Amino acid sequence: MFAALAWVFLVPQVRFLCLWLGWSVFDSDEGMRLTSYAADGIRILLAALLYWYCVPRAPDWGRRVAYFVGFALLLTVAGPLANLGVTLVLGTLMSWR
Repeated sequence: MFAALAWVFLVPQVRFLCLWLGWSVFDSDEGMRLTSYAADGIRILLAALLYWYCVPRAPDWGRRVAYFVGFALLLTVAGPLANLGVTLVLGTLMSWR
């Protein structure tokens, strides 16, 4: 459960950081592409760290594979939901201006 909450919190933060860098620091297509690759790399690193610290050790390979598949599915569902929620909140706030 901690892994899902951490992922839901960290994915939008990485997105905001890379969007800010893309808009303010790098003002070119190559810069935007670079920040996109950096965001993907940061997300992969965060997922690996969360897996390392949050998924319990298993004595056999079958259970390890099941844990990995469950963890990957959890992050695959939680990440886009977090991004959608942040996008909806920001869209609502921006429309009130």
